[in-house]
This record gives sequence, C-alpha cells and structure tokens, in this order.
Amino acid sequence: MPKALRYVTFVMLSLTAMAGHASKSTGTFHISSDLRDAYNLVFDLRLQEATAALNAIQVEEPDNLMSYYVADIVDFFSVFIDDDVAKYQAIKTDRDMRMRLLSMGDVSSPYYLFVQAEIYIHRAILRMKFEENFAAASDLNQAFKLLKRNQRRFPDFAPNLKSLGMLKAAFGTVPDHYRWAIELLSSMEGSVAEGMSDLKSALADKNQIAYRETQYCYMIALLNFQNTPEVALEYARNSGVRASNSAIDCFILSHIALKSGRNDLALEWLEAKPNSSRSHAIPHLDLMLGTARLQQLNKDADVPLLRFLDNYPGKSYRKEALQKLAWHELVRGDEAAYYRYMILCQHAGGELNESDRNAMSEAARAKAPNPGLLRARLLFDGGYYLKALDAIEAVDFEKLSATGQVEYRYRSGRIYQELGREYDALFAYKMAISSGTNSTEYYACSAALHTGMLYEQNNDHENAGLYYKICLGMNPENYRSGLHQKAKAGISRMKTQ
Repeated sequence: MPKALRYVTFVMLSLTAMAGHASKSTGTFHISSDLRDAYNLVFDLRLQEATAALNAIQVEEPDNLMSYYVADIVDFFSVFIDDDVAKYQAIKTDRDMRMRLLSMGDVSSPYYLFVQAEIYIHRAILRMKFEENFAAASDLNQAFKLLKRNQRRFPDFAPNLKSLGMLKAAFGTVPDHYRWAIELLSSMEGSVAEGMSDLKSALADKNQIAYRETQYCYMIALLNFQNTPEVALEYARNSGVRASNSAIDCFILSHIALKSGRNDLALEWLEAKPNSSRSHAIPHLDLMLGTARLQQLNKDADVPLLRFLDNYPGKSYRKEALQKLAWHELVRGDEAAYYRYMILCQHAGGELNESDRNAMSEAARAKAPNPGLLRARLLFDGGYYLKALDAIEAVDFEKLSATGQVEYRYRSGRIYQELGREYDALFAYKMAISSGTNSTEYYACSAALHTGMLYEQNNDHENAGLYYKICLGMNPENYRSGLHQKAKAGISRMKTQ
C-alpha cells in the first residue's frame, strides 16, 4: 500500500474509534488464506511479492490488521539482511503508525497483544544491530510484559509461547553480574528450561501461522541455549526443514552445522542453496561458504569471501571477511598478503558485532598468528579432528611466545575433547587456565568453559559449576559475551537436572 494511502487508512480508523458509534475495536486479526500465503512469501524472502500481496489484502480486507504485522516482518528482514541503516531510519514512521493501528484492534483476540509484542521484538533486534542497546532493552521489556499478559489470557496460544519461550531462554543465560541490572530495570524473568518447555509446547500446533518461525527458534535455542547442536540437526531432518527450501532454511541449517563442526554438511547445504531472482538474497551465505571452505583449507576459499565483500551493502562482517581472507593467505604461506588484508580490515566496515571486533583486535596487533596453530584451529572448527591433531603436533611448542603456548594448550584440549581423550583434554585445559588466567586473550576463559562442559557431561556438577564460575570471572578482550552466556547457560541447565 502506498504510504499516503496507509495514512488515510490510519486517519479513518482513528476517526471511527473516536466517534463511539461503532464497536469498541476498529480492526480484526484474521488469518485468511491470502494472509497466510503472504506470510509464507515473506519467509521464502520473496519480499516484493509479499508486499504486493499485503497491499491487495489491505484493499480487499481493510479491517484485517494482520497485514500490518506481516508488513513489519518484511521491513525487519529487508533491514536486517542488508544492514541497511537508511531503510532502518525510513521505516520508523511506518512502524509507529502500525503500532497505533494494531492497538485499536479487537482486544478479545489472542493476536491483539501478540502482534504488538512481535513488533517490539523486531525493533529491539534491529536496535541491537545498530548499537541502540538501551532502547533495545526497553523494547524487549515491553514485549515481555505484553507476552506475559497474553499468556495469562490465552495460556495455550502457540505463537505467544514461541516468542515468550525465546525470551525466557535468553534471559536464563544472562550472567549474574548483568542480571541484577536487567531485573532492576525490567520485568523479564525465566530460565533455559522454562523457555525450552514453552517452545516445545508451541511446536505442538502445526497449523499456527508462526509454525515456521517456531521451528527456527527451536533449532537456534537447541544450539545456543541447550548446547545440543546434534539434536537441532536431527530435528531439522525429521521436520522437513531443508536447505533447498529457502535461503532462510539454508542459513539456519548451515549456521548450526558450522557451529557444531559439521563442515562437510555445511558445505553440502550452502552449495544447495536456492538461487532465485524472485527472492531477496542473503549475502551472508557467501561469507559462510567462504568460512566452510577455509576450514577445509580449500584453495578456493577466497572466491565466496570476495563475492560477499562485493555484494553486501552493509558495514557489519566486512572486517571478519577480510580477516578470513588474510588467514587464507597465511595458511598458504603468503604472509605479505596476510598483512595487506589486515591493513584493509582496519579501515573497512564497523565494529558492531563480536566477530568484527575480534578481527579489528587482531589487525591492531599487527602480528600474524602462528600458521601452524591457525591451521589446527581452522581444521578443528571444521570438525577435521585428526587432521587438526596432526597440524598442532607439527608446531614447535618451545618456539612459541607465552601467549602462543597458552593457545597451544587450549587448542590441544579442544582436539583431545572431540577425539574422546577426556583426561588429556582436562590436563591441557587446566594448564591453559593456570598459565593464561591474566591474559587478555580468550583461550583460558574458553578452556574454563569447556572444562565445565566436560564435568557437566559426566554429571560432576560441583566441578562443572566451579569451572563455569571461573569462566565468568575472566574478562578477555574477545568473545567474552558469548563465552559468559554459554557458562551461564550451563549453570542454568544444571539447576534443572
């Protein structure tokens, strides 16, 4: 719908509401077949077709406010995928108008509070992306309060359980030294177990409009909050989520595969991604493909990384891509090319996410990593554990710097752990912790996290809790928030076991 027509609709609905001769609400929340089709177009990233379908719905069903909710998802994806600051600023007026329209809808509907909460969540995620963190926290708090109110009225409403479950699970991983501030400033509460329970309940309703979103949320929660990527992959196999279905399916599945060391599987899925001119492209898939090839030490890893830099319009992840191009050159023996890319890294993009900040930190040090340790790291991240062991055993430990020796012990521990050599892993981790406690690098902090995970897997909750707390007590320059979140998630999991 053209912007002028949207404002006319808003004014007319406002006048109707003030007139008082009509019903108390001025709009319905109806899941018509056309509305469901438009929603599915959005999640196939056929955003232009979805917008046209929504415009038609707003003409044919002018009282159906669900079209404004789905239109907000269109805006969310277009901004989030492309990191589009100008579009982000432009949609703010539309979003405020939508919230006013939705607030005048049928208050007896389970969608009345839900769709308002969803728009707060969309806005919060975009605000976090652009570092408006305080405003994002306020939006999440508003969303949580609306979802809680809606749950009291409609306790079995699946879309509400989907969003409430994700917020509860995320809150359950907040480290204690941040939690007090959140509790002071907001009404948020919950645990990983509560969140996962809500998500499972939401999955029971396969006819709900948000079922596809619920599947995505469940898989991401299994990966990030439950630390069970294999369960997430197994769920995907059994539920019909396929990389060839849509770019979003491909992104979610490949992300899980990469994070769980299933590099060959990630490559298979990324190379099977659907290529349609009708769908909004996700340039990030090229960054993921380049990463997967790099972890394979493939000579063509640079091709998709360079394509990402050419096609991606945003500022985020550009430093990460340049860092990975530098690594590609270093492991192939071209140290001069490594430094050329890291100089470009210092001046490219922004530092709005942890991977870019880590890349910038490495660039600022102006010192190349040890190529042998880097090969071991990349092969390990790809799940090639025996090759990673060969690579690290080829490194001369005595010639490493003090920091390099901490990294050597940490990476040895990670390899031993995945090869089932738990005793060797624990010994290596504890050596890394003792020698790297005061380091600004993340190796000792991550070693403490994985020591805790090993003890938790063996039901030794006392030692697991001890090492999770050691992890939370360290403050490395890079990856701190992610490591602390995982440690907190471990503590939260153990409370329910």
